[in-house]
Amino acid sequence: MRLEKVTSDSLYLSLNDYEISKKSRLYKIDKEENYSEVTYGYSKNEISQMQKEDIIFDINRD
Repeated sequence: MRLEKVTSDSLYLSLNDYEISKKSRLYKIDKEENYSEVTYGYSKNEISQMQKEDIIFDINRD
C-alpha cells in the first residue's frame, strides 16, 4: 500500500497490484507503475488494528 492522502481521521491508500511471499523482497514490487489508481480510505483506528494483526507489517515514512 502507498499513502496518497491524509485527513484528520483517515488515510487514503492505493494498493500494489502484486504480492510477494517474503517481506524481504518488497523492493522488487515497490515501483510506481505497480500501484493502482484506485484509492481506498481507512480510518486511523483501522490502520492501527491492521498493524496489531500483522496485516500491515511495516510503515515506511520517507
